[in-house]
Amino acid sequence: MRDLRGNWKAICVVCVSLVALAGCGGASSASVPTATIPPTATRMPTATATPHAVQTTFTCPTTVKGPVRTFTDASLGLSFTFPASWTENDCERTVAPDGTQSIWIGNLFNVETYPRNGMTIQQWIVSRVDTPNETVTLNPLTVPGAVDGAAVQASPTPAAANQPFLGEPFASTIAVVAGTQQFYEVYRFIAEMSVTDTAPPVTGAELAQQEVTTFIVP
Repeated sequence: MRDLRGNWKAICVVCVSLVALAGCGGASSASVPTATIPPTATRMPTATATPHAVQTTFTCPTTVKGPVRTFTDASLGLSFTFPASWTENDCERTVAPDGTQSIWIGNLFNVETYPRNGMTIQQWIVSRVDTPNETVTLNPLTVPGAVDGAAVQASPTPAAANQPFLGEPFASTIAVVAGTQQFYEVYRFIAEMSVTDTAPPVTGAELAQQEVTTFIVP
């Protein structure tokens, strides 16, 4: 007992040292804050412009010789004649992203191009007609300045007799002319397009017989 009482100070020093060591060990095990990693930037999609049709208005390219006025448009590759008393000076061209064109000519008619892809007029009509809702009749149209021509007459089918018809593919078509590479579809207007031009005093069928038969196309 005397030996233990005599060494109490040494025992205390040892205890204090052990406590100190335990404290240091605890400090060394303290958690270290984890570095925050910024999120990876997301690449935004590149904006792309949507192609759209381009419209231009211009004076119809015509020349007058006596009682005849000749329309000639190099871009459309089209020439035809009509009475000089019909002014038809206001023209508007629409060029679609695929290169096809449409041009309205005063109050005369609208002409639109489509690639032929080796088809005949009959085949092309069949590929586009809305069979359930419209019936299309083709009549021969002699067009010396073209590969072929046909007068077009469309009417609603009995099943669609009470439905709107003007939205059908050939509802306002009066003729189709075939060139070597393109079809030229001719539409009659259902309303006046130009307030400065005369309205031809003829029907769509008469326009086909009198003017479309003079078409010269590539």
